[in-house]
Amino acid sequence: MLKISNAEYHARPEISKSQLDMIRDAPYKFKNAHLYRKEGAQFVMGSAFHTMVLEPELFNSEYVVAPSLELRTKAGKEAMAEFTASAGSRAILKADEYETLQKMTEAVNNNIYCKALLSGAIVEGSVISNLEGVPVRARFDAYNQKINCLIDLKSTVDASPAAFAKSAANYRYHVQDAFYGDILANEGYAVDKFVFIVVSKTTHEVGIYDLDNTAREFGRDSYIKDLETYKWCKENNTWPLYEDFESGEVKPVRTITLPNYAYYQ
Repeated sequence: MLKISNAEYHARPEISKSQLDMIRDAPYKFKNAHLYRKEGAQFVMGSAFHTMVLEPELFNSEYVVAPSLELRTKAGKEAMAEFTASAGSRAILKADEYETLQKMTEAVNNNIYCKALLSGAIVEGSVISNLEGVPVRARFDAYNQKINCLIDLKSTVDASPAAFAKSAANYRYHVQDAFYGDILANEGYAVDKFVFIVVSKTTHEVGIYDLDNTAREFGRDSYIKDLETYKWCKENNTWPLYEDFESGEVKPVRTITLPNYAYYQ
């Protein structure tokens, strides 16, 4: 298990879960990931939330809260420019964003089940392994070795079971569950359960969920298929985008149909 920075982890060459998602979407997007890099306030907030909960001692060295200034005035603009320069490499948060982070973190810290899950856990660890003949990597939020449990921290708008089930499908958390669990198990770390701590950014409600075996096995089948796609693309130096691509065959013309609603207008 490696204890490296997030930047060092993402610079590594092994395949990660987020890269599997790109391969599943279109191998071309994996090959040209720089064109599809996602950035923005929501990603800064997500990272800041993880740091505040899991590594609070690092928060002030990685984030800074912007002062409340009147930016319509020359003095306000100058003060903000000075503040931005002083922030250096630290990410800048708005005051209301920081307040939201504090409330979300308080909700986690005050939840007795969250406290039990995170107590004594290894946080922000990275594991390198090999699955299906492909070098792979995983960076987990927390791993509680006392109960053989991986823990993932998610921020969302709606933390209800129904809403999170949809998020799990949309963002392929079932793939993350199986992929991470298999990587750790492959390197000698027992994983009996993968638990998601889900916190609402609006109501600060906390939901604690795990996926059933059916979802986990579907996730395993999915990541194996993604790795097979990756191997084929690499061996053939072919990275399809919108072409019809199935079972190693690329067809330049892809047949599509109209969405269902079009037939009922």
